[in-house]
Amino acid sequence: MHSSLQTCSEKSTATPTLRNQWYMTPQTINAYYNPSLNEIVLPAALLSPPVFYHNGDPAMNYGALGAIVGHEHTHGFDNTSRKYDYMGNVVDWWTQEDVKNYQSRIATMVYNAHVIKILDTHIDGELTCGENIADLGGLKLASTELENNIGKNIDKLASSGYPVPQRFFISWAKAWAQNNNEEHQRQSLTTDPHAPQVFRVNSALSNM
Repeated sequence: MHSSLQTCSEKSTATPTLRNQWYMTPQTINAYYNPSLNEIVLPAALLSPPVFYHNGDPAMNYGALGAIVGHEHTHGFDNTSRKYDYMGNVVDWWTQEDVKNYQSRIATMVYNAHVIKILDTHIDGELTCGENIADLGGLKLASTELENNIGKNIDKLASSGYPVPQRFFISWAKAWAQNNNEEHQRQSLTTDPHAPQVFRVNSALSNM
C-alpha cells in the first residue's frame, strides 16, 4: 500500500457541509475520516489484495485492513478531531480533567526523538502526533477484534510457521512497505502528517 491515510475536513466553515460528497474515487487505495461529517470513507480499491483477501488468513486481514479501519475510527478522537462533536461541529465538549489526562497519555505519540539516519534529521513529532495516535488505536482495536472473533481456535488457522500475533504484525508492516528516495523523504518530513513508514511500524508496535 503506497498511499498514506489522511484526515479530511471542510475547506471553509462558511460554506454548507456537503454530506453526499466523497473526497476519494473508488479506485483510490486509501481511506479517510472527515470530522465535519463524522464519517469514515473506505474506497472499494482498499477492500482488495494486498490489504484484504476474501477468505484469507484472518490474522493478515486484521493486521492490514482491520488496523486501517481502526485507524480511521481512532481519528475521531485524535488531537485535532476530538474537538468536533458527533454532528461535526467544532465544540470543546471534553472536561478539563479529561483533556489533561488525554494530553498526558498522547505524549508517547510525539516521536521527536526518532531520527532518519540517511538524512540525519529528526521527525517532527508534533506534526505526526495525530496519525501516530490513529496508528496505535487502529492496531489495538484490530488485535482485540482478532482475538475476540477467533477465540480458542486462533492457532488452528495458522497458514505458516508464524503464530497468529506475529502474522498480524507482519501484515501491518507489509502494508507500509515503501522505497522512497532521499529527496522525497526530506520533503515528507516537513509536509506529511504521517511519520516515515519504518516508524509507523516499529514505533506503533513498540507502544502495544
